[in-house]
Amino acid sequence: MSRYPPIPQDAQTPEQQRVEAGARKILARVPDHVQLTGPSGALLGPYSSLPYTPDLITPWMNLATAIDTQPGLSAKEKELSTLATLSEYNAPYILYAHSAVALEAGLSRTQIDDAKSGRTPAGLTDTEAAVYVLALEMARSRGPIPDRVFGPAVDVLGREKVARIAHVVGGFGYVALLATLAAKVGVEVVKD
Repeated sequence: MSRYPPIPQDAQTPEQQRVEAGARKILARVPDHVQLTGPSGALLGPYSSLPYTPDLITPWMNLATAIDTQPGLSAKEKELSTLATLSEYNAPYILYAHSAVALEAGLSRTQIDDAKSGRTPAGLTDTEAAVYVLALEMARSRGPIPDRVFGPAVDVLGREKVARIAHVVGGFGYVALLATLAAKVGVEVVKD
């Protein structure tokens, strides 16, 4: 059971009623078989705690959508950045959902497993490998990125793409925190 049970529909404010619709919009690129709600009806992942902070729902949804739809990163690059970030967090539902998205973006199951384990997947282009290495360093360091990583990343990716990757890493760190706050370990986590 979620630590944040669903608020009954008739007790929700208009803002709270937007959470599920907003979650479904954000998850539009997630394969249909990925579950949005658990057995209790509670939204899974970062969405279950959002109704408890109604003043942050719209800004959070706007930020999540902006990060997810930003130009300049391919679907595969976004998922490599996401999986690199999630390799540093214990967020089972988010890993479950983004493993499915990564598969649809063109990564193999082996590449996904490597990325989730903090290993640069084999078979990536030089650009894709640079994206993964940079995102992993950002997620691990939680501080200034060393010049030995930043310089080569800028050489391969350019400053704009490096900044865009930082938004993905920061955004999914936020998502992982909300998801782990809301779920008890091992409860309402859906397996592949």
